[in-house]
Amino acid sequence: MALNDVEAFREWLEREDPSYLLMRAVRNWIDGLDAAPWQAPSSPITEMSVEGQSQVREATIFGIDVIYEENFQTGDINLIHVGRHQGDESGSGS
Repeated sequence: MALNDVEAFREWLEREDPSYLLMRAVRNWIDGLDAAPWQAPSSPITEMSVEGQSQVREATIFGIDVIYEENFQTGDINLIHVGRHQGDESGSGS
């Protein structure tokens, strides 16, 4: 597997300005997708996946949603969205 498109992570950093510790925790979890795209606590989003071609999964890491797609043909993993869990209105803290 290859972590390919991480633009959603960069956009999250610019948009929400998370604390360094939160940024590192989320990035470390994302980096683990290379070895295990199915890693806990992720779960598949069936309605966004294409059977036999790709699987979209989501996970919430310390209140931050991570949505990503694993392309079975290329082995690429692309981040779709990284951002504060919907409904969480707490500040970002730097």
